[in-house]
Amino acid sequence: FRVLSSAGAVGLWFGGGFADMIVSGALSVFVAYIMKQFALEERVLTEVVACFFVGVVAGCLSIRWPGTFCFGAIAVASVLDMLQGFKVVYAVIEVMSKNAVAGTARLLDGLLYTGLISYSLKFGLDAAFRIMLGPTKGAATAASSYANMLVSGNGISEMYFPLILPFAATAWSGLFRPSYAELPLMAFHGILAFCLNWAGAPLFVAAMCVTFSAGIISRFTGREALGNTLAGLYALVPGTYMVKALLSPSRVNFVETVLFTAATIGLGGGFGSLLCSPTILGKSSWSFRKGDSKKKPTMLFF
Repeated sequence: FRVLSSAGAVGLWFGGGFADMIVSGALSVFVAYIMKQFALEERVLTEVVACFFVGVVAGCLSIRWPGTFCFGAIAVASVLDMLQGFKVVYAVIEVMSKNAVAGTARLLDGLLYTGLISYSLKFGLDAAFRIMLGPTKGAATAASSYANMLVSGNGISEMYFPLILPFAATAWSGLFRPSYAELPLMAFHGILAFCLNWAGAPLFVAAMCVTFSAGIISRFTGREALGNTLAGLYALVPGTYMVKALLSPSRVNFVETVLFTAATIGLGGGFGSLLCSPTILGKSSWSFRKGDSKKKPTMLFF
């Protein structure tokens, strides 16, 4: 799941090529291994070591073969598991729900760890320049070529998106460790969110459609809406944007943009969940049957 989700993210989100997809998938295995080796209490060390190594490898490949590999696409997709997008979205929702202390704490935690991930990748790239070009020339070249390292010039054609998207959506749904029976619906919601976003739909509309669909399915089948919602919002949350924005030389209005994006997703998700609530649609008759007390529909309300 990690390999396919990272490889799919390179092609779908970061404009990378097939070579970038292969490298990113391989590096995601290393990142997962590092995360498994270190204890939860050593989270800072885990992220620094993993991101620095990813930055060095992606940087060396991009410097040696600049027309084949893209540092930005490989590096960000390889650390997909570490991104803080969900935490920032839920933190903003908590603040809007008047849980200011908990929400602010989560928000600061998400922003700080995003900065840690970004600058660890950046230090890895700086080390790669010095390894490949020497200390003096590497430092000078890094300063002038850094912005170009973030943009891929050999991205895959959009005609391959319909082929890649189902596998990628299934893979990133699998990162939430659901049962195999839940994967098809979770993948469907991931595909739905990506397609809406790709078609130019506002984030509010995309998030609303995901939570509304998940809620409707939950009400009439008894399946939990949480998994479907998470898989759908995974394609919308601002984690990847946050890292790319901090890696970029220009960071104008970074915090404002992140907060606005998170608030838009949260409000859209909450509105979609509200549309299919019992207050508006009424209660499902099947939930009153005898023996169904253990299968009451579970919905995610923001």
